[in-house]
Amino acid sequence: MWPIDGGKLLCQKGDAAPPKDLLLTGHEDGSVRFWDAGGITMTCLYKFATSQFFAGDDIEEVHPDPEDMEEEWPPFRKVGIFDPYSDDPRFAIKKVVLCPLSGTLVVAGTAGQVVIAKFDTEVLDGPLKVASMNIVNDRDGFVWKGHSQLSPKQ
Repeated sequence: MWPIDGGKLLCQKGDAAPPKDLLLTGHEDGSVRFWDAGGITMTCLYKFATSQFFAGDDIEEVHPDPEDMEEEWPPFRKVGIFDPYSDDPRFAIKKVVLCPLSGTLVVAGTAGQVVIAKFDTEVLDGPLKVASMNIVNDRDGFVWKGHSQLSPKQ
């Protein structure tokens, strides 16, 4: 019978603290969400938006074709998180890595952008450090076939 219910966890000693499992998910709007995955349901703890560091307004506005706006049957209920204002596919997150010891988060996107953030108890105000590098450098006739690059906000 599913789900399996009952039994006793033998490795648990007394009033042990519940597990603190953290799940990180990358999204097409450039955000990384931190989820508490230690219980029965997942709870969103924090949203880190990488799109705030880039200017992505150089994509022309897309107007849908009225012929493609036909209603589908049966009508489907929308679920999940969808941002209608995020039309730039370059913001999409491809890789997410978090170091639990140093609190360093590394996020990579589809346009080749990499954001390195450090979680700390104190707030640091100051200019954003930007480093631009060409890893390929037109060697071996390599042609980039991905999205065009994102420009950092000034």
